[in-house]
Amino acid sequence: MTARCGLLLAAIALATGGPGEGDPGRARPAARLRVRALVESGQRDIEGAAYPAAERDLSEALALAESSLGPDDLDTARALNALGMLAKYTARFEEGRADYTRALAIARSATEGDSLLLADLYHNLGGLEHARRNFAEGEPYARRGLEIRTRALGPDHADVAADQAALAALLDGQGRNDEAEALYLAAIAVFARTPGPPRLELATSLNNLAAIRLAQGRLREAEPLYLRALALKEASLGADHPDVATTLNNLAVLYRKQGRRAEAASLYARALAVFTRTLGPDHPSTRTCRANYELVSRQPHP
Repeated sequence: MTARCGLLLAAIALATGGPGEGDPGRARPAARLRVRALVESGQRDIEGAAYPAAERDLSEALALAESSLGPDDLDTARALNALGMLAKYTARFEEGRADYTRALAIARSATEGDSLLLADLYHNLGGLEHARRNFAEGEPYARRGLEIRTRALGPDHADVAADQAALAALLDGQGRNDEAEALYLAAIAVFARTPGPPRLELATSLNNLAAIRLAQGRLREAEPLYLRALALKEASLGADHPDVATTLNNLAVLYRKQGRRAEAASLYARALAVFTRTLGPDHPSTRTCRANYELVSRQPHP
């Protein structure tokens, strides 16, 4: 709390001509550092599902970037990209698309260039269309992001694997399960070889691969994938996170199909509580989970 307030006061002083007034050569680098710190803070808040805090930081970052660095600066684009991520997670899809589209125009025209920012934006535009269930529309964005990042980092980089997994999700949504499965398996192999703690994208890929197995009727193969994804997400994010709730909901779907209705109802209840606390009662994920919970609750338990 204290550190956040201190940073806020520093930004106000800069914007209103506090220390360093009349010295734009000093103010502009300070503004850039401040914008980047706010974007990083906002991204951490998004990862932690602290969406109101992310909104405050990222809105301040964008305002400061536009006023001090200019509307076409790459750090303005980075602030817009983060705001687009926030809008996607909070189901404000049109707002997110506008943020991403504006950021993409800046990144494309910037003289200094940033291929990884471009890759991020194409990846995120694909993810936005996936969230809207516009799977075919999202595929070209995901392919473009994967192409750019592969060229920049090489095929065995974990960030490239994350792009593969994002493309796989869009192919899965179009019923192209074989193509999606191959991409998920390739991404999981790269994540497994990557040094350091397991990446969250590994858990997401395992969850999504389990969903394919579930759709194929391979229920016994799906369960250990969901359980591993759940353990990784809980270790990384904590129990009270919407990404954890997503896997709880999906595991409950599996248990319902296996006739394990009491276990399914328990998982749905846990997921619904998390979705409601973190996303609100009207978010699409909350509504879907609530419908699932009500359906299994109406069915007689064996």
